[in-house]
Amino acid sequence: MGHGMRAALVTAILRGLVEELTPVAADPAQFLAEINQSIYAILQRTAQPMLATAFYTIVDVGAGELRFASAGHPSPFLVKRSLGHAEPFKFYDKRHGPALGLFAESKYPTGRIAISPEDMILLFTDGLYEVIGEEQEEYGQERLLASVRRKLELRPPQLFDELLDEVKEFSVSNEFDDDVCLLGIEIARTGNIKGPPA
Repeated sequence: MGHGMRAALVTAILRGLVEELTPVAADPAQFLAEINQSIYAILQRTAQPMLATAFYTIVDVGAGELRFASAGHPSPFLVKRSLGHAEPFKFYDKRHGPALGLFAESKYPTGRIAISPEDMILLFTDGLYEVIGEEQEEYGQERLLASVRRKLELRPPQLFDELLDEVKEFSVSNEFDDDVCLLGIEIARTGNIKGPPA
C-alpha cells in the first residue's frame, strides 16, 4: 500500500522474508502465514498503517495442478485456451485470507486447480482495472475478464499490450493512476516429465 520510501522499504523487507522462508515454500498457506506473522510484527512498530497484498502459487506441471493462496490480492485469471474460456481463480475456490500485515494470526487457505497444456495464468495488480472512465465509472475486473475472453489466443506480450491500450483508452486521463503489473505464465506441458533420452 502506498508509494515512496515506506513502500519501498516494506517491499525490501518482504523480499528478505521470502528468501528466509524457502523451507516452507512448498505449502502456500503456511508460506503466506509465516510472512504475515513476520511483517505484522515489523509493521506494528510504525506510526502509520501499512499492508501488502500477495498471491502465491506453485505450478506443478508433473501433477497437472497448481496450488495457491491469496492475501487480499486480486484473483488471477486462468485462461484455458483448449476449452475456449477464462475464469478468475475465485471461480474455482473462493477462499482467501486478508492482506499481509493486518492481523497477527491470519489464515490463508490453499486452493487447487487442475491445469493443462496451453493454459495461461494471468496475474495483475489492482492498478490495471481501478481506472475511472468518462462516466465516472471504474473499468473493473468484469470488463478486464471480458476483454481477456475476447483475446484468448493471444500470447502474453500482445495480450498485455492490447489490455493496457484498452484500459488507457477507457480512462478519462488516458493514463493509469496507480502502478500496474502484469504477469503471464503459460503451461507448456503437463503429465509425467522425463529427462532427455539416454
